[in-house]
This record gives sequence, structure tokens and C-alpha cells, in this order.
Amino acid sequence: IDGKYYATDDTCTHMGASLSEGKLEGSAITCGWHGAQFDCKTGKLEKFPAKINDLKSYNISVESDNVFVEV
Repeated sequence: IDGKYYATDDTCTHMGASLSEGKLEGSAITCGWHGAQFDCKTGKLEKFPAKINDLKSYNISVESDNVFVEV
């Protein structure tokens, strides 16, 4: 997003759907199952009727042509 890399868990905290099967618009990841929406920069829940957990987000580093995710 805007030349930067971000990493979060791929599993929606609502019912375990793969977020890679959802939709990314701007920095918002929307779950394809029930529409939970998370900020992919922070993992924070942005929109959903019920309170569910945020996504875990990970630190990223870039060295030359390599992108590393700290897990």
C-alpha cells in the first residue's frame, strides 16, 4: 500500500475465514464470509456489528529485494 508492506494473520477472528479470499480496498481487508473489516496496517477491527478480536500484525523489514516478516 503506497509502496509499503504490511502483514497480518490471514484468518478472520470471527469464524476463521481466510482473508486472502476477501477483498482489499485501500488499507481495509474485508472478510468474504460475513464482511468483518480490518485495517491491514494495524490489524484493528474497523467495521462489524459485533465486537471481535483484532488481527495480529507483524513487523516487516526490507533488505534489497527481500521482504521479511517477523513472526
